[in-house]
Amino acid sequence: MRVKENVEQSDIVLTAAHCVQKIKEGGPVNAAVLKPYSIVAGDHMHSVVEKGEERVGVIDFQIHQNYSKMDKVNDLAILKLAKPISFSDTIRPICLPPKGDPIAVGQTCVAAGWGRIDSEDERLTSDVLQQLVVPVHDQNKCFQKWVRVYNKETMTCAGAMDGSTSVCNGDSGGPLYVKQKTAAGLNKGWQISWVVSEGATLNNRRSMLA
Repeated sequence: MRVKENVEQSDIVLTAAHCVQKIKEGGPVNAAVLKPYSIVAGDHMHSVVEKGEERVGVIDFQIHQNYSKMDKVNDLAILKLAKPISFSDTIRPICLPPKGDPIAVGQTCVAAGWGRIDSEDERLTSDVLQQLVVPVHDQNKCFQKWVRVYNKETMTCAGAMDGSTSVCNGDSGGPLYVKQKTAAGLNKGWQISWVVSEGATLNNRRSMLA
């Protein structure tokens, strides 16, 4: 979201609530508590500082008022940055979805993150930004498969039903996004639809990647 209309910069970042919940649980949130925290915009490879990359401190955050720590419903938070970040060739905003606009069954989505890349070793995460292309599934099929944890009213299901591909630990707070379409069916741009919640779950309404 831009600081002002037609101004090519922003001072907020969307993430998952559980990524910052522990900070809040530690006591009053103030400048001293948030001093160690920052975001890196325009990052691609963690091990090097790249051209077009910018690091900015976090001075405040707001967790969704209906966030549930137990089941990760409404697992969303907004970070307030110490200064606006200007958009560039490596840093761009992403559109928010229209209210009540569901993603169609079968539509292809993309998840991105630097999370775990080895199912056996939790310490092994990616140095380079990874992406995963996943389809959206029928709600009833997902409910039948995950009846104890899946809520059709608050979740959207995407990914491989057999669990062969998914987001993983360390991808929390990252995006799941889709291509916007014009009335004529032409690509319009990217739209964020969910935020990675926990391992194999994504949130908008909360979304699950099998």
